[in-house]
Amino acid sequence: MHEAPDRLFTSLERYHFALRITEQGTIVSIGDGIARVKGLPSAAMEDILEFEDGSRAVVFALEPDNLSAILLLQSDKLTAGTTAYLSGTRLSIPVGAALLGRVVDPLGVPLDGGDVPECSGRRELESLSPPIILREFVNEPLIPGIRSSIR
Repeated sequence: MHEAPDRLFTSLERYHFALRITEQGTIVSIGDGIARVKGLPSAAMEDILEFEDGSRAVVFALEPDNLSAILLLQSDKLTAGTTAYLSGTRLSIPVGAALLGRVVDPLGVPLDGGDVPECSGRRELESLSPPIILREFVNEPLIPGIRSSIR
């Protein structure tokens, strides 16, 4: 019972009053899992947007006066006129041995009904392949297991 006030006190000690400037946009329209947002001029491809109702989306198209984002997490309260913010992160997923055999969505939330896995780090979902010089050579043929014969 004494931990909650202590945590509150330490977080208040770490708080520094400062002017915080953030961009905010507004949803113009929503349909088929796509949100069109106006007013986020510094948004980039694959940036994560957070909406004031708790929904999240990833930017996939930039146009001169607005952007389009695929909804990854959508609440029932998300409508046109909802405020949107840049989260400052790009689309990334957790990585580690705990994910072997698991099914997760693009945000890393388990879809297989299991507990949230403890992962050692995160990696961007869309990343460059290693250069060919750093890859291992192919030493054995790939046999797919399907055999067809023409007679």
